[in-house]
Amino acid sequence: MQEILIEHLEDKVEDVTFKLVDPPYADSIGKIGARTMVIRHKERRFGRGCVEQWRRDRARLRADADRLLSRFESMLGRNPYLLGEAPVYADFSLYGIIGNLIYKSYNQLSPSQPHIQAWYGRLASFRYP
Repeated sequence: MQEILIEHLEDKVEDVTFKLVDPPYADSIGKIGARTMVIRHKERRFGRGCVEQWRRDRARLRADADRLLSRFESMLGRNPYLLGEAPVYADFSLYGIIGNLIYKSYNQLSPSQPHIQAWYGRLASFRYP
């Protein structure tokens, strides 16, 4: 089950969520040369104008992200962590994706995701015994 979750997180979820972060992140880079290098890096991978396209598609990307995250919201409504009582690698993968999504408050978790919000707080303070 964990392998399925990790593949889904790294393929589908991360693919949508980083596109919500990159436009405001690029905008925040004050030095034009540094900002250009970030955009150039993205365009080499995703095509010319991709950052502007993601900016225009923000509402659709956010809806896609929320749809994908709703599956994890449901799972976390039944267990404190994705696969039970203790975190597994998939939890840490999702934690990193959520951390990127909410980086510098560029995005917030939806109010319809209270289980993800509570889980994020638990994982942030989690320490292995």
